[in-house]
Amino acid sequence: MKEINGFREVHARADDLPALTDQHKRALIDIASAGGAVARLALSRAMLTDLLRSNVIAVSVPGTVEISSLGIRVLADLAASTQPAPLDS
Repeated sequence: MKEINGFREVHARADDLPALTDQHKRALIDIASAGGAVARLALSRAMLTDLLRSNVIAVSVPGTVEISSLGIRVLADLAASTQPAPLDS
């Protein structure tokens, strides 16, 4: 990872997605269901800290967090893992 102006640039392959607990996944899904952004106060301090540290959410406008691009990739991976296996013809 390289740093640009103090911010880390994060690149992750599918196998490099952060390991989230079921509670973290549920919170991320809830944020997505609310339109992708929620007030910081909607999350517990511990949940907010954990999701920010895992880079699946990011600070948005003052007092708000939104799903990051990595968070979207995690959601896509979750969705793919819940799909039934395709049937071979």
